[in-house]
Amino acid sequence: KWTLRLSGQVNNMSTERLIDKMRELNKEDPTKEITLIINSPGGSVTDGLALIDVMHSISNDVRTVCEGEAASMGAVILAAGTPGKRYSYENCSVMIHELSWTTKGKISDMKLDTLSADRLNSRMIQALSKNTGIPEKTLRSIMTVDMYLDGGKEAKDLGIVDHVIPSKYIPAAPIRQLPADFCKKPDRQDRKSTRLNSSHTDIS
Repeated sequence: KWTLRLSGQVNNMSTERLIDKMRELNKEDPTKEITLIINSPGGSVTDGLALIDVMHSISNDVRTVCEGEAASMGAVILAAGTPGKRYSYENCSVMIHELSWTTKGKISDMKLDTLSADRLNSRMIQALSKNTGIPEKTLRSIMTVDMYLDGGKEAKDLGIVDHVIPSKYIPAAPIRQLPADFCKKPDRQDRKSTRLNSSHTDIS
């Protein structure tokens, strides 16, 4: 399998790199699966939708895997993987919300910006609805606030992923009692004041 990574912001640079690589791999072997590992707080909706368009236009299956975080546009990309091949680890943070937008200038300009933002928000919601099966009206309602999902399980419940990757069994460590004075020892105290004092040099 081929493995690609989306780490950090969804922007022109990160998505162009992935788009070019996906097209290159598609030419090399149009039947081989591509794994896209996602650890992203989100970012540009237009750049994210461009990546999704390419994921859906190539013949290769694209397995998406959340490692760490898939928030905002990162979650929409996670949900856009090939059905049945979307994964999340148990302790991943997944969050969805409506488009975030800022504008300034004349009132007429801001009104036009708001209309553009609403259209872009609609396109993002349409993509998420198509890939999760949740009606657009429902998504519009629940995405008015930042909706943080409780690890991979809730992401699966909402149809953003198909599978939660389980952790191997590790027995819990035995309960350990710390000495009563453990946190009171001088070398464990806050050294903030000491650091501040040491950063100044007296000049006489």
